[in-house]
Amino acid sequence: MGGGADRDRRRSYAEAPPNGESLRDTVARIVPCYLRSILPAVMGGDVLVVAHGNCLRALVMALGDLSPAEVEQLELATGSVRIYEFAADTTIEARWIDG
Repeated sequence: MGGGADRDRRRSYAEAPPNGESLRDTVARIVPCYLRSILPAVMGGDVLVVAHGNCLRALVMALGDLSPAEVEQLELATGSVRIYEFAADTTIEARWIDG
């Protein structure tokens, strides 16, 4: 998929690309995974999450409490690292981007 309308469709929160899932669908799939698997692991120590575009955007949306409009504009550079520090009560104490 290229630019313009195709890019908008890929970035849309509610509209799915042909034969794909919308970001809303991805959020519905990723947030339970985060709560069930990633968060408990994080509370036990350092965790590395590696994923592709929409899965990462869905996770960043949930962690950052972003709106659908905000996440549609979110740019995640290839190879960049987002680091989150969690408090004992699972709230995010700090976050930064490296790279």
